[in-house]
Amino acid sequence: MVVQMYQNFSDIRCKEKQLNYIKDMDVTRKDTKDIYDFSFTCTKFDGYLNCNFFYIPDYNLWYYRETVNEQMGDILKFIIHVDPLQSLKDYVNNLYTLIVRQENIYSPYMVDSKLPTRVNRVKDVKKIGQLDVNQSGKCVVITVTGGTAE
Repeated sequence: MVVQMYQNFSDIRCKEKQLNYIKDMDVTRKDTKDIYDFSFTCTKFDGYLNCNFFYIPDYNLWYYRETVNEQMGDILKFIIHVDPLQSLKDYVNNLYTLIVRQENIYSPYMVDSKLPTRVNRVKDVKKIGQLDVNQSGKCVVITVTGGTAE
């Protein structure tokens, strides 16, 4: 199986990765349980520690490195996991959706029950002085408060 090896400079949570191509390598897959998590072995080469991102054309999937171990002799064992954002980026780029949750920006127009909020109720009485009664004998007091009605 051929694996394209890259160095990823971006956060793993980014959809668009900044990649530096290192090399193509013929590898031996070690476990065959699934195509999302597995390991492979290859011969040791200079700069293998920089390889932290992989593309496997046979599966059309992108992977990030979880660990790399040196085995006996000149053998390396890479344990990799699929990166769904990079693998499905064309699909995600063409989606038109309404985002209900976003971890960085709060929107008062979206109700988010998982976002911790704190409400402080402040009750304050202020003396506003003496009110003048108008000629009809009636008095009008206008107050302004922030918040919602109780």
